[in-house]
Amino acid sequence: MPVKVFGSPTSAEVARVLACLFEKDVEFQLIRVDSFRGTKRLPQSFDVPSADMVYSLAYLPPDMQLDGRGGGGLPAATGTMNPAHRQKVEEMLQLFEKSRRQLGKLLDIYEQRLGEEAFLAGGKFTLADLSHLPNADRLAGDPRSARLMESRRNVSKWWDTVSRRDSWVRVKELQRPPSAEAPF
Repeated sequence: MPVKVFGSPTSAEVARVLACLFEKDVEFQLIRVDSFRGTKRLPQSFDVPSADMVYSLAYLPPDMQLDGRGGGGLPAATGTMNPAHRQKVEEMLQLFEKSRRQLGKLLDIYEQRLGEEAFLAGGKFTLADLSHLPNADRLAGDPRSARLMESRRNVSKWWDTVSRRDSWVRVKELQRPPSAEAPF
């Protein structure tokens, strides 16, 4: 009886499990669960709205409720939203820059380690390398972080090696969206 794996192969956690199962040649059945688009595995009690659920507009004052003609309080709300929005964007950009610097420092440590050994935990591929595959793949897929990886010779060489493993290639195939069926 095959192992049942519930989830989306695009999830880092599920991708990690799938890579491990492929590595060890374990038979499994992938049951795709996409909580963003539909398939959900929730208890049946969530299917029926409870008496505790209420219509959210009941809490808004009448001048804030949209009436189909543009809504009453919306223009006033947008005027106060922009400065706060700008501030949040600035905070996010600062956080991104801080994260980029932290990632660079971490990759410097990996660069040194991978200069001594071919893989993270020594001379052979281990769970340490496998567990990095999903997130490293996301980093390699974004041009900004890919440059950080590519600029480090040992990290780049390691990524080329581990990302070409048959187990990861098979996970990547499962991550592709199903092709559209041809019309009749």
